Amino acid sequence: MAQWPRAQAFTVRSHDRPVAILAPDNASREGIGASRRVLLPRLATQPASGEPRSWGREEPYD
Repeated sequence: MAQWPRAQAFTVRSHDRPVAILAPDNASREGIGASRRVLLPRLATQPASGEPRSWGREEPYD
């Protein structure tokens, strides 16, 4: 079985444009908590789109 190199990140590209980065999870519990303390209050101030959902769960898979 092949071994993946440790601590290596990969960039996922679509049409030669970077769309995601796959990297090892080095986040600590303290870092995750700090991120939540910043993110959740910010999300609470943003209004919902208010638009009704016009698609079903199965539709993307047709």
